Amino acid sequence: MPGISTKPITILASESTEAMGRAICDRLNQKTETFNMARFVMVALKQFANHEFIATVTETIRHTDVYFLHSLHYPDPCTSLMQLLITNDALKRASARSITPVLPYMSFMRQDRKEHERVPITAKLIFDLIEANRCVKHILVLDLHAEQEQGFADGPVDNLTALKLHAKYFMEKYADLLPRIAVLSPDFGRAKYVKRFAKYIEKHAGLQIPVIICDKDRFEANKSSPGGIIGSEYARDRVILMCDDMVDTGGSVLPLVSMLEQLGAERLFMFFAHGVLSMKDGITAESRLRATGAQVIITNSIPRTAAYEDENRDWLTILPLEDLLTESIYEAWIPGGSISKINSH
Repeated sequence: MPGISTKPITILASESTEAMGRAICDRLNQKTETFNMARFVMVALKQFANHEFIATVTETIRHTDVYFLHSLHYPDPCTSLMQLLITNDALKRASARSITPVLPYMSFMRQDRKEHERVPITAKLIFDLIEANRCVKHILVLDLHAEQEQGFADGPVDNLTALKLHAKYFMEKYADLLPRIAVLSPDFGRAKYVKRFAKYIEKHAGLQIPVIICDKDRFEANKSSPGGIIGSEYARDRVILMCDDMVDTGGSVLPLVSMLEQLGAERLFMFFAHGVLSMKDGITAESRLRATGAQVIITNSIPRTAAYEDENRDWLTILPLEDLLTESIYEAWIPGGSISKINSH
């Protein structure tokens, strides 16, 4: 492979991303025949009695390009953010040549604008904190809450998408339902993404797919009600595929499900890149979503245990991101690589 350095990159993982990191490292090494492209290293995060953390990189990473796989959710958004920043500092002081945070899920991204006076734009702050480390040269993320949030960073940010992963899953598993589907955007902000999702299926299945767009009125966090609906006539006797970037408490989903039932929809599939799945008012998101009767498809951007998957298998499917992240890291590393071709539809 001419032009490619044979000095291996480092795939660094924390406790929550160890399995994913090892799988990505193995896949990267399968792509290079004459040498190992990547080596796997763990970061040890020790917590003191006062809840402070210290990060120790367990092997030398001197003068190597480090891809740090970390989910900004486990064990909670604030703790995981500090773990990321502290680990990045450890990598800089250990003489890493460059650091690329690979963040399948980025918390705080819903705080992307000032909706009223005297509030922060926390999404911008998060990027500022990450890029304060001079060794951070590039950031890989998955399905930001809004694509324009890439502009909050001064350096390059590649916003990967689960669109093709979701579409391929449905086309392969539910091919018999394809002639009866319509796709739905839960609000205007997601409409462009949902149209791309529909076009991808149209291109590969040779179908014309109607698009339904809901005007969602949000009156407080995790609560909203559907307003006007564009394309409501397409819902009757259809299998509805709803797409959004994340599901948190599930509170916004319930009015939407009720609306679709009134419109005569036959069946509902809900696709989310991120399954945050929080509890609110003493009710778990799992309970709310299971009660809808819909099939919910998320990715493993937020790691879940095998026991959790088994317990919720009747209504929840978790799709693996390892192949997508492997291809993205590979394209980011090789000279002339292109991540845009991975996202192309």
